Amino acid sequence: MAIRELLEEALKEPSIGSTSSFIWHATPVGIAALWSEGTPPASPP
Repeated sequence: MAIRELLEEALKEPSIGSTSSFIWHATPVGIAALWSEGTPPASPP
């Protein structure tokens, strides 16, 4: 299974937590932090 497919499947599962800017998911390849505040910043926070 390709990494993209693994991530897409893992992101369908409930998140493991959230902060004011991110929603966090556990995936088979590590922790994924998804930006949740509209337009992401031009440079990493």
